[in-house]
Amino acid sequence: EPVSAESEFETCHHTHGKDESAFHAYFVHPLLHCLKTAAFVLVVNFLLRTVIYLVGEDKFNAFLSGAGYLQPVVCALVGLIPNCGASVLLVGVYRTGSLTFGGLAAGLIANAGVGLALLFKHKGGILTALAVVAVMFVTGAAVGGAITAICAAF
Repeated sequence: EPVSAESEFETCHHTHGKDESAFHAYFVHPLLHCLKTAAFVLVVNFLLRTVIYLVGEDKFNAFLSGAGYLQPVVCALVGLIPNCGASVLLVGVYRTGSLTFGGLAAGLIANAGVGLALLFKHKGGILTALAVVAVMFVTGAAVGGAITAICAAF
């Protein structure tokens, strides 16, 4: 079902009134939403890079290369990090040769970027959001596992 402007405003945490100026409705509120999203992305990027720095890129690469057939499962979990940085990380590890194509596919299939954060923020319910995440994870891990098995056969 398409999202109407009224229902979009209902999911917003600001008060929107019929007498609100066009400037506030179409500039101030979208700007505030943009800044909140940018702050979220910045924090998640910082945390992700801090964890990788503390663990060490070499240890992370070694862990992924040693994961064998569980690599798609691990990569699908990495893909669930609500940030585009997770996909950049996976591609970088793939380029070093520490990650199989199946692992890369699993992580990228499970990745929805910041969309996951918005999914949990929406009023649709936590169970629906968890179901979506579960489907993304299982699909990514299954497809990645299948690709890994096919590549191993050749």
